[in-house]
Amino acid sequence: MLPLSSQLLAIHQCNKYLLSKGRAAASAILATIITKRSVKKNIKQNEYIQRNNKNSTFLSLTSYYAHFPLLKQQQQQQQTTFTYPLTTISNIRTAVTTAKAAEMSNKSDIDIRNYYNVALELVMKCGPMIREGYSNADAVYKQKAAFFDLVTKYDKEIEDILVEGLHKAFPESKFIGEEAVAESGKVPELTDAPTWIIDPIDGTTNFIHRIPHWCISVGLAINKELVAGIVYNPIANEMYSAWKGHGAYLNGQRIHVRKCTEMNDAVLAYEISLIHAAAVRDKNVKRISKLAANSTGTRCMGSGALTLCYVARGSFDCYHVEDLQAWDIAGGAVILREAGGVLYHTTGGEFHIMKPDLIAAATPELAKTMVGLIKEADAMTDFTFK
Repeated sequence: MLPLSSQLLAIHQCNKYLLSKGRAAASAILATIITKRSVKKNIKQNEYIQRNNKNSTFLSLTSYYAHFPLLKQQQQQQQTTFTYPLTTISNIRTAVTTAKAAEMSNKSDIDIRNYYNVALELVMKCGPMIREGYSNADAVYKQKAAFFDLVTKYDKEIEDILVEGLHKAFPESKFIGEEAVAESGKVPELTDAPTWIIDPIDGTTNFIHRIPHWCISVGLAINKELVAGIVYNPIANEMYSAWKGHGAYLNGQRIHVRKCTEMNDAVLAYEISLIHAAAVRDKNVKRISKLAANSTGTRCMGSGALTLCYVARGSFDCYHVEDLQAWDIAGGAVILREAGGVLYHTTGGEFHIMKPDLIAAATPELAKTMVGLIKEADAMTDFTFK
């Protein structure tokens, strides 16, 4: 059986091919897959993927584990469906990659795909170890410089696995990792080189207290631009992924923001990380209060990358947070943008990954409203937070 990450990539590409080229072209490529090799003895030979001519059903993570069992979705306009018997899965990646390569005339796009695939597999490999750590009531943790900034032994172990694997595959890569920065006391400069921005456990406090809202977050920047993101919650079995120009996905299924334009129709997510900073506490609280008072409801989740993914999938409509670091945001930022969302600096200016005081929103209209409300809150105090 192919590694789960390879299946995710193959289906991610095949879904796009099905939608962009239509049924006839999809039939041709799947026929290529079918003729490659007979099914392994331990895989049932009567496995099918049933898809509609329109509004295709994308494969879920559960389906990957089960070797693509029957998937059905009622057709909205017609009752006819087309069905493809899959006698093998072992060569699906080769067939799909060959077809996709014909569409990829831009070498940088192919390079990003390669980066993405390796990172996806490495992140998945970390799943069993970190799930074991989560279930261990005696997990060792300690405070960093501040009493509220916690770290476990798994933070370092996961980051080491990711950095080692990515460096082996891509020796030219640079790294900005939370735990490496904690040890050195210095944040590396973001250069034009391919740079992996890693948070091994985003939401460590949740992890320690057995709150199942935390993730492994990996972002890739090339030429100082975020181009790929992976956010994985092993407890919920949720794999969010995206690379520039190819959409955002949750377990292989395309996700989109909810096109909310009005604050009074929006669910607001926020973090109050600055609550411990006495100098700006009042400013921070007033900003959150102003936004919350004008929204439908609020949620404070404790994981920046995962919260951005919740905006990307339409569960939340907007997100406000300040004083985070690049690794808290990088993976989720790409996913949000590819899902149709927008990111701005808190002041309404351009978002910069190395200075992630941000507003994330489903639409530009909603983001503009948030900027206006923050300015109103700032006018209530004599301190301007920059």
